[in-house]
Amino acid sequence: MPGVPADYLAARARENEFAQQARRALAEAIPQIATQAQSEIARVLWVAASAQDPRQERAVVDAAMALAVSDAALHSFQGVEPANALRLNKEAQLAFWTRRNVSEAFDLQLKAFGANPRDPEIAGNLAFLHLKVNPLQPEVARQLALHAIAIRGSRFRPGRLEDWNTYAIASALTGRNVDARNALFVAVALANDVERNCIAGRSAIASYGERLREPVEAMLYRIHMQGRGYESAYCAWPPDWVARARYQ
Repeated sequence: MPGVPADYLAARARENEFAQQARRALAEAIPQIATQAQSEIARVLWVAASAQDPRQERAVVDAAMALAVSDAALHSFQGVEPANALRLNKEAQLAFWTRRNVSEAFDLQLKAFGANPRDPEIAGNLAFLHLKVNPLQPEVARQLALHAIAIRGSRFRPGRLEDWNTYAIASALTGRNVDARNALFVAVALANDVERNCIAGRSAIASYGERLREPVEAMLYRIHMQGRGYESAYCAWPPDWVARARYQ
């Protein structure tokens, strides 16, 4: 292209290669990693399902931190470029949270993932955006969230709270209600302040509808039974929609 610097064209071409690498990973490596991660995470979900007493939540955290998923599939990710991945990830977050441009954010996040599929935050952000595009892609989001939790590393030893929430939402949207409920229980165990969980749960119902109501209500009820509902009005039990239904 006349007048366009060669280094700019080279950078754009490399970003397109990142996008292609990401699509290959999503089609080939990520489903395999997700299958293995689901098997490992099943124990964490089981522990969370039983942790009704707040004193049992340490066991949930310990189980999450003990997750061990083979990194054999990660060897298929070649030529990672962490610096470019972080740059693209930052640009994607600005596009979504500042400009509210979902398509631009998704494109940038896909390229970031292609540049470094081993970064849990980048993978988790791409999982989240698969629940924002039109049409939604909840199964891909679920697999990516599992991948993000599996490769969490030392920065996020029990997994990021955001990724457990994404996994819960995607599980509900793909008909895995038990996994969705128990994943929200995991998120409660990981949280220092449950207000964030309650806000996220209410937002999930508002965004995705009835398929999220049952697991979110189960989470709110657990918070109530643990005596933690007083921490925020968003965590009140019964939630306002239940109270309204009783008087209709």
